[in-house]
Amino acid sequence: MYDKDYLAIPNQLIADKEGNIVIAGEYYEGERIKSDNSDGVFFKKLSASGDVLTYNLLSWKKGIQKQLAKTKLKLTGKNKVYFHNISLTDDGGYQVIAETFATSVGRKLLTSGLAMLGGDYEAIAESANQATCLAARSSGRYLGEPTEKEAPVTISAQDFLIFHFDAEGQLEEVTKIEKEYTKIFIYDPYMYVGGLKLARMINEFGFMDYAFCIRPEGSEQAVLIANCANASPKHFAIINITKGEEKKVRKIPIFEIGVNDDGRKPEMVGVVPGARGSMVIYYLSKGDKDNLGALHMYKETINNE
Repeated sequence: MYDKDYLAIPNQLIADKEGNIVIAGEYYEGERIKSDNSDGVFFKKLSASGDVLTYNLLSWKKGIQKQLAKTKLKLTGKNKVYFHNISLTDDGGYQVIAETFATSVGRKLLTSGLAMLGGDYEAIAESANQATCLAARSSGRYLGEPTEKEAPVTISAQDFLIFHFDAEGQLEEVTKIEKEYTKIFIYDPYMYVGGLKLARMINEFGFMDYAFCIRPEGSEQAVLIANCANASPKHFAIINITKGEEKKVRKIPIFEIGVNDDGRKPEMVGVVPGARGSMVIYYLSKGDKDNLGALHMYKETINNE
């Protein structure tokens, strides 16, 4: 969406109770995207007939950082952000949940440059690529086919940002929830996919930490569930995201040892919403010639205390 001054790239949208369309995304100055990082985020509300009711542009420095300063946290420079969810709040406002991410191509350029020099430099580049390929395969967090012949682009899923807008679309609160970063390795044929398309692919593969939002039974406030499988130690997080309250984090450890009687580690660990405000943690182990496949599931009661 271009309005002669800014290019707005929608990321998430919902229809509210009045049938209005609420859109959130990033914006860039000018008609084209000139940088990997956006100039800020936007919040737009349209009537059912398409009339613009609210269009709010929030720059990283003057709009978002100014609000974030109230929490004594900060963002560094411009950012990239992926919006996971927009929800209606009980007071008629809107809550928007996002996850920041960064792209790194520096290592790729460095190793490619070393290889061009030949000799020992080429060996250094090959050794670096081999180590990165091994790290990608062992983590399981990669797109494309890991190879020792070329260094990948790396994506780092970083912190959560929780935005609260009032009914008129004005920003009331921004909260940054810091967490350990999750690195994803991008190989061909996806190395040259950029921006929102790449972020959406990473999210669809489950490589970002956001899982879902859910209201615990008996509570009027939703909590954020995160799958922090890259943290040390690995854990699921239940995060209070209520406006005006401390964003407390409750951690549930991920235990991979002892899940299977034969001592195997599960190939996949995840979490899905359960009935009546609960969540279900699952461990999936593939079968082989000596062992049957196994799926272990555990129901966890959620509270936001």
